[in-house]
Amino acid sequence: MATEEFEGEVGPHGGGLTGAVSDWVNDHIRTVLLGPSLVALFRWDEATFLARTEGSAIRRLGHERWLRNIAVALGNAPTRDAVVAALSERAAHPSALVREHVHWALARHDQPVPEVSADG
Repeated sequence: MATEEFEGEVGPHGGGLTGAVSDWVNDHIRTVLLGPSLVALFRWDEATFLARTEGSAIRRLGHERWLRNIAVALGNAPTRDAVVAALSERAAHPSALVREHVHWALARHDQPVPEVSADG
């Protein structure tokens, strides 16, 4: 049987093949989604977002809500220079929705939240 090589391996999600796969998926998610790839996605301008999401249901989200969602993810990511730098670059974004979530994320990383003038 193909799963015999995994017999006896135990991870936090049980054991055997299921535990090994779950551990690999969780490690992969932490490495790919919380690392530089998520930072790169957060740096997409609207034209890049539209081009890269053409034909995808993600496009219906829109660039502004895309940035909001990634700001939340970055706020929950481990504190790294690249994460803080990417968030700081969007701290004065024209959208109040994006700014609010970027400021929340920066605060989660114990970073100062920049003052934003009343006119945005």
